Amino acid sequence: MCRPALAPEACGPLNAGMDATLRLPPRFRRPPVQPRLAARRCLVVTGDARLRGRIRAAALAAGSTCSDPGDAAALAAAGTSFDSVFIDAVRPPPGVAAALADVVGWFAADSAARVVVLGAADKPEEEIRMRQFGVCAYVPGAIVGPGLSALVRDVCR
Repeated sequence: MCRPALAPEACGPLNAGMDATLRLPPRFRRPPVQPRLAARRCLVVTGDARLRGRIRAAALAAGSTCSDPGDAAALAAAGTSFDSVFIDAVRPPPGVAAALADVVGWFAADSAARVVVLGAADKPEEEIRMRQFGVCAYVPGAIVGPGLSALVRDVCR
């Protein structure tokens, strides 16, 4: 019996000259099935409602579902299985400021999550510490307009 991985001429005289692929008439062909992909999950950790809304809108436009806990208790209840995490180090939610390094380290330890920290422009030691955690990107200073949308879109894909 001929194995499909072999070339037709290697199968002997019975299959000589036959194509290695099976060709069905059009009425027997099924349309190609597109695999259903699970929606990517995004987490936004910030105390700034305007920034939260802009990141959320860009993430939703990129096809991600979005969670945006408003305080430490909601953050703890949100879980950890996210594809992208945006953390505002300048204006964190209430109750998160004291444990910000722990929050960043927790999410950065997950190899599947892309963690982006939005930090202050005048704190280079904070950037060094966050990069030591293994964040995907550290953005010093305020990022506004289409730059923020482009960043969120690239990280959420």
